[in-house]
Amino acid sequence: MANREDVEDAIQPLNDQARYEVVEVMMSTVITLLRDMIDAGGVPGVGGDGSTRDAIARMANVWPLLSTAGATIARQDESYAVMIYYERVRLGIVSEAFFFDGMPHRVVAMGAPIKLELPAQQMADLMYDDVVADRLKTLLALEGAQPGSAKRTKLASTLDGLSDVSQHVPVPARLFLSRMRSMCHGLRASQPVTHFKQCDNHRCCSGGRLFYIGEKEVVKHIMPGELSLSMSNYWMACSSLPEYDGPRDMRFCSYRCAEQWKEERDRLMPDKDLGWDADARLRERKSSGDARVLSSFDKAIERNGQLHHFIQKRKKKLRRGSALSKADFNREMDARVEMANIDTGLLYAATIYARLPNRRSSLTLPGEKAQWRDHAHEKHRNALLRVAQIYRQHHTRSPIHDLLDRPSFLRAIRNTVTTIF
Repeated sequence: MANREDVEDAIQPLNDQARYEVVEVMMSTVITLLRDMIDAGGVPGVGGDGSTRDAIARMANVWPLLSTAGATIARQDESYAVMIYYERVRLGIVSEAFFFDGMPHRVVAMGAPIKLELPAQQMADLMYDDVVADRLKTLLALEGAQPGSAKRTKLASTLDGLSDVSQHVPVPARLFLSRMRSMCHGLRASQPVTHFKQCDNHRCCSGGRLFYIGEKEVVKHIMPGELSLSMSNYWMACSSLPEYDGPRDMRFCSYRCAEQWKEERDRLMPDKDLGWDADARLRERKSSGDARVLSSFDKAIERNGQLHHFIQKRKKKLRRGSALSKADFNREMDARVEMANIDTGLLYAATIYARLPNRRSSLTLPGEKAQWRDHAHEKHRNALLRVAQIYRQHHTRSPIHDLLDRPSFLRAIRNTVTTIF
């Protein structure tokens, strides 16, 4: 009889094709089990209770993210998208702040065929929280309606039969989607257009899914990010970042769309890839402060050249499938170009002022000291404001990096330098 080690040695590891086939079978089995469990209903509440169905639902939710085989099976199954959204709502793993959080792009709720038209007056009076609460109320009713029961038959006669939804989708999930569509249809028919927003994620549903925001107040809001611009107070004084209409739950239909947009913006922007404060390491000498000012200006021009090449490369990456629209990309990049150019203008003014015979010896100029940007937004506030005002009169969309063709902004700085400091 072979010992245990011999048996283990005889087992050959699976190759990639075999693993793919195993995952295919497992994912197909999970989808089939979930379909049967949803159809059976009978869960007493929402949020999950640790049951076998919860475990199967969580497998169906996660496996497509872990394996291309699992993702392929899920994508090819006609029932998966609607089922998984139904289960995400039941398990409470969606954020109620985002109107369509957890809803796959393949599921269409706004502007789709409906079976039940709800009373316009009733829909006109609803608030955002009322609409979200209706989903849980509907789900509870569907879970309590057993197959073959009079309750399910009545609900099906009212809501079932959507022309674009496969019959492979279990009945409770079909009815749930139908009710959502009726709600969305009623809201659009009875509430102002200002209560709806197009998702700012350009990749979402090929251009941005329409979603409901209700009567939330739209205010200008700076999208938070992890800007690594050194001395950010100074850079924000040079130029503010773009503002957007409201916080993330008013700009994006789902949490995932919001995160995807932010991740791509952070990847496309030059905040972490460029030496914005490149002159910080220049040596500081008491006898050659003016020389350090000139070196700081040279470093700024060098940085701007890098920024110019960076922008050209990033534009090529901004392909059709990007989460950022071209307009968002340009707004974000224009703000950073403005920061770099105003910083360059301030240093250029300092290089000229340093050579003036009547300069004040007590004045410390930008670039003269190491880490000068730490407090420049306070110490050089007036000079920064004047340079920024001149720049906006001689605006350029490209980083100033070629001094052979000196831009009108720098010529204007030279002509007014005595009024800047």
